[in-house]
Amino acid sequence: MKNYHGSPPRMGSLHYGRFVFVTSAGIELLKSNCGKRVEIRCADGEVMEVAVVFVSESERDVIYDLISTNRGDRYSGRTGGEAYSTPFDDIESVRAVAE
Repeated sequence: MKNYHGSPPRMGSLHYGRFVFVTSAGIELLKSNCGKRVEIRCADGEVMEVAVVFVSESERDVIYDLISTNRGDRYSGRTGGEAYSTPFDDIESVRAVAE
């Protein structure tokens, strides 16, 4: 892995089947995949499959409908149908999922 000065970039851009560190082009790829399924890996170990609803560069987050997660206990008591958001800084990588 490349040695970074300061904090390494944490969010991956979308490439089918592999993870690549994000650039502004990576955010544009994420935005262009609105309405499609992606896998998001978070810094805390959560892995989610989501349908992207909106990507906000000004708020630096992604809004999505949750399809599945390895941390279902976080969402117990929810009725379903809620949209969620995750800040870019909490995302380690993103990968497009074939539908």
